[in-house]
Amino acid sequence: MIAMYTMFLTGCSDSSLWADATGNPPIQETGIDLGDDTGEGDSGDSGGGEGPWVGQWGEVDQAGGQAYTGFVDWDGTVAQCEVEYPLSGGTAAQGCPSCTVALAFTYGTPEIVTNVGGRCEQLGWTGLEGSPLVVGHQDPGMLWQQVGGTWSQNGWSSVSGTTWGFEIEL
Repeated sequence: MIAMYTMFLTGCSDSSLWADATGNPPIQETGIDLGDDTGEGDSGDSGGGEGPWVGQWGEVDQAGGQAYTGFVDWDGTVAQCEVEYPLSGGTAAQGCPSCTVALAFTYGTPEIVTNVGGRCEQLGWTGLEGSPLVVGHQDPGMLWQQVGGTWSQNGWSSVSGTTWGFEIEL
């Protein structure tokens, strides 16, 4: 299962995998250097190994000007819900003193990949287009998220060059 989410985070540089009717909205140039997180001291991703996993993943490719996030409900054998969103915006976010980079995005139009028995709707993972997603990275490997104006440590994060991947266990 970890390999599946690692693929989402690192193997999706082919933009055709993410293309929708409007194409891939570029994120705005922030001038923020994502730096180079060597991974030293990382605790690993939040998936925890084989078995069920319910969470959100994200990838920001600053060099390619693209950002995506998605939600997955994996029962340990098969996905019950997979929904992916392009992200637009990518503007610098304020107020996270621990973050080496913090960005504010807006959810685009979702692509529902798997939705067994309406599971994605049950989890509230559809209809997020236009909503904000504000996240930040702190070395080593910590994800921060702003919800309702408050920042909190909320998952796993890794930066390598201009690519930033993250996971949140829900």
